[in-house]
Amino acid sequence: MDAARRLALGRLISLMGGSAAYIALIAALYERTGSAAWVSAALFAGVIGSVIGAPAAGYIGDRYDRRRVMIATDLGSAAVAGAMALVIDRPAALVILFGLLAVATSPFAPASAAAIPNLVGEDAVARANALVAATTSAGYLLGPLAGGLLLGVGASAPTLFAADAGTFVVSAAFVASIRRSFGTGGGTESHPGVLAGVRLIVRERVLRLLVAASMTSLLGIGIVNVAAYPLSTGSGEARRATARWSRCSAAAVSSARRSPAGC
Repeated sequence: MDAARRLALGRLISLMGGSAAYIALIAALYERTGSAAWVSAALFAGVIGSVIGAPAAGYIGDRYDRRRVMIATDLGSAAVAGAMALVIDRPAALVILFGLLAVATSPFAPASAAAIPNLVGEDAVARANALVAATTSAGYLLGPLAGGLLLGVGASAPTLFAADAGTFVVSAAFVASIRRSFGTGGGTESHPGVLAGVRLIVRERVLRLLVAASMTSLLGIGIVNVAAYPLSTGSGEARRATARWSRCSAAAVSSARRSPAGC
């Protein structure tokens, strides 16, 4: 389990840095542009980057030495995060780099998950997966809190981006310190490619419902993420827009008639 603990600790540190930097990104974009549209653009770029990176990420983790994949992913992500610290006054560059960061980080998780059975004994796989999952959740929970607190006491967004780059390097060091084999995937030939997955979702009603529910949930989360920072800064425009949205939503829920004027 020592290998799993190192992997989990590196992941915790990296995700905390990334989540803190995410808060810094939102703050930097809104403070410099005064527009929630730039925040929305950044979130959209991150999602698109994840979608673009996901198919290749699985392929890379299944075809190449996973230790090298994970180290290269961390170091590449560190370079992108460091570049974000240098373009803090260029919103378009920040948005593009955030999307690129999503692509760069995507191979890590699949390679890590595939490596677990090689890093621990068969009887410890469940415990190792639980440990990594718990530290992953902790990173996503503690990172935004740390980011907000650091910004609140005067830390700058470039500082948090640079710190994020440093956490990727730390994660790479933890991966490199594990002496056991991570394994090299032999590839899968059954149902290859993204289109096979799409066909499966189209055929299976339960999968269609799950995907639809996930998309609806993510839509709501995205709306909240865009609105949260303007609301926290006391933006009158954001308050009015949120109040109007709430009023119209309540009307739509309580009545099948057309929404009231102004919605």
